[in-house]
Amino acid sequence: MRLQKTRASALVLGLLLVVQVCAFSAAAAPAHPLQSPGRRPGAVRSPINIYYGYSAEPVPTGIADYGILNSSGTLSSYTERATAVTGTAVIGSMQSTIANPPQGSSPYGAGLQLNVVMQVNTTSASYDYWLQNTVTFYTNNDTFYYVSNVWNYSSSTTSTMNSNITSGLGSVSKSGNQSFYGYSTAEAGYTLPLSLELPINVSSSGDAVQVSFSYLQAMGGAPLSGTPSGYDLVTITEPKAIQSAAILITGNAYTPSANYFDSELDFGGDANGANATYTAMHAVLSMSYLLTNGQSALPRSLYEFGSDTAEAATNLQTSLVNGQFVVTLGTVNFGTSFVPAAVSTTSTSSTTSATETSTAASTISTYTPTTSTTSSATSQSTTTPTTAQPTTTASSSAITSSASSAGSGGVPEFPFSALGVGVLTAVLAGSYLLARRRLTAGPGTRA
Repeated sequence: MRLQKTRASALVLGLLLVVQVCAFSAAAAPAHPLQSPGRRPGAVRSPINIYYGYSAEPVPTGIADYGILNSSGTLSSYTERATAVTGTAVIGSMQSTIANPPQGSSPYGAGLQLNVVMQVNTTSASYDYWLQNTVTFYTNNDTFYYVSNVWNYSSSTTSTMNSNITSGLGSVSKSGNQSFYGYSTAEAGYTLPLSLELPINVSSSGDAVQVSFSYLQAMGGAPLSGTPSGYDLVTITEPKAIQSAAILITGNAYTPSANYFDSELDFGGDANGANATYTAMHAVLSMSYLLTNGQSALPRSLYEFGSDTAEAATNLQTSLVNGQFVVTLGTVNFGTSFVPAAVSTTSTSSTTSATETSTAASTISTYTPTTSTTSSATSQSTTTPTTAQPTTTASSSAITSSASSAGSGGVPEFPFSALGVGVLTAVLAGSYLLARRRLTAGPGTRA
């Protein structure tokens, strides 16, 4: 009888210990997990929740188009498809520090990222790729360089990108249990005020899609002029003929990797998930689209924080000043969205709300955000190599996939909510008390 009681007690106590460990894992999740609990890939019945990534500082700060329009607190979603997205920045002042910088990051690093998602539709499947045209700064000696990255957003399992990247000046590098394409230019000096133009262009033919990364720069207050210089051209091949390829912005769905189909131009750390604290900043940001029908457009709605990158910022805010999006020192208002003044009226993209206006004057809408249980980033890094990246893969034969491990992204490490943990703990505790009562009663005795 004592042996039976010992075994029963050990079993139940062991199960209770597992529950407590799991509950601790859920509460002690990394500061910037790759996927927040509650978000699932694919289409949604209502507009996506943009607060599953970040809901508190540090956060990538600038401008971001999630395909969500906020009209006096009422949310509606829309979709844009573009062959080119261009981010523009005029930086008047900038200084940052990074406490305890991760490996490959500088104590004085800063970053400006243009991040978009490209969707490639073939005769057999669709594939999604995260494209980054970024600038890495070292604010202690006024040097910088450009970085192009390509990540695979096509699945929630880990991926390696190898034979499907057939050309480009960079190479495929390893990041944890996955890999990505990356290239960086030589380091050079800069002088403020610094004007930058960062285009990403996509085109396709046959079974290949080409992604062009370019930049145009002007220093010392000189205006931008001339044509952007392409510094990297990446070719991605697919197993079947490509029917269409475009940069996709939509508030109707998450990517298969459970990230956002957004476009964002934001400041953060320099690399590897670094969080930069800015001590000086004045910059004017803008984004523009070349739609698939050949017409130009501005984002219909913008928020002041991005979500698809791990490099984040503290002590920055974006304000709408005389029709311009100005980034200065301050605190992000997560409940604020902006409607640009001159949104194109010729956009042919699909919408889900007849009340959306494309010619509204510059306005600001505020509402209380619905935040997730964790303040975390659905995150990627920008340079080569990186450590906090998406867990993604396509089912293409050119991309190898494997099941994701705990903490690697793709699926949450622990899917139960606090309520579920509490209920499970109560059930196990009750089972333990019942078993103990029966064992104490002995054979042949009704418990």
